[in-house]
Amino acid sequence: MLLPWMVGPKQAKEIILLGLDDIDAATALRLGLVNRVVSAGTHVSTALRIATNIGAIDPNLIQDTKKAINRSYEAQGINTALEAALEIDHAIESRGSPDKKQSMDIARAQGLRAAIAWRNARFLKE
Repeated sequence: MLLPWMVGPKQAKEIILLGLDDIDAATALRLGLVNRVVSAGTHVSTALRIATNIGAIDPNLIQDTKKAINRSYEAQGINTALEAALEIDHAIESRGSPDKKQSMDIARAQGLRAAIAWRNARFLKE
């Protein structure tokens, strides 16, 4: 539901409709899904450095800045869009589909990896 707001509608449609749940780090960075990619083994030290830097800022300033950013998204209609997307997602999930039923049957019988393999085998490779 947040994906179109993060990457834009074109990329969101491609990711969702093609089931691209295995996006590599470089692509995630390019699309804006992550802020940075760090070298293996440096994730904790990087996170602690970022947290320490944010922690050095006046908490009221942090709160007001986050509020201003959030309000800009609210002005663009994010709350209405998220409510509509949730309603549509609920309808899709409630209704189900033959594909979803088969995928769930495979997952229950053979595991999630098998269900993902079944799904991926249905698509042509580039």
